[in-house]
Amino acid sequence: RADTPDTIDCARSATDGVRSVEPLDADLKSVCAGIGYAIGTLLRLPRKLGAAPIVFDERSLRSGLCRTGAPVVSFVWTDRRLGRFTNPDVYARLHAVAMEQLLLLMAERTGTSVVELVAAYVLFERAIRLNLELLKPWTVRLLFLAAFSLATKAAHDLQVEASDVLAPIDDIFTGLDAAELAHIEWELLERIHYRVPIDGNTYVVYLTELLDAGGGGRPEHSAARALLQIQC
Repeated sequence: RADTPDTIDCARSATDGVRSVEPLDADLKSVCAGIGYAIGTLLRLPRKLGAAPIVFDERSLRSGLCRTGAPVVSFVWTDRRLGRFTNPDVYARLHAVAMEQLLLLMAERTGTSVVELVAAYVLFERAIRLNLELLKPWTVRLLFLAAFSLATKAAHDLQVEASDVLAPIDDIFTGLDAAELAHIEWELLERIHYRVPIDGNTYVVYLTELLDAGGGGRPEHSAARALLQIQC
């Protein structure tokens, strides 16, 4: 039933009962939606043959990345049959919705900013561009979580540990501990040759595109102000 609206609705409503007291900013919601759309679009493209490194494969975790009953769906990332039997447009939409809802939940729990989410996506996409074999549904969540952790550390410019990043969301990602996340971070850095874009214009372009894709487009000068702190 992966090609039915009911399946997509279950992904959309997975986090309905988990909300923070403070409502999320409209731009933050749009960026979450934009990243979901971008990842869904990437997964719609033909994938490069070859297995991704096991360190990024969430199916290799002993208890799985998320427990049964977690407030996010996992089958869209781990079930190989979806890509074989699902209409490509529905397949992309299913992943887009699942990723959007995951990011919204993470944003509510962690209090992350637009800056951190955009920076995380830049790192994520850079790793994919340089290593096309990484683009598999079962690598997306671990790759993005590692990119998010690195972006959080960079944004705060403080002594932030992997355990600090995981603490607000450890009931979601129950199969991952801080040591494993730190290991995945180093693997991600190696995949991008330890080169992180520092040109603020790069992030402005990504922000503008993600806002447009997420339905929250706005003039570029506003986008530049939102990411001013990244220009270093």
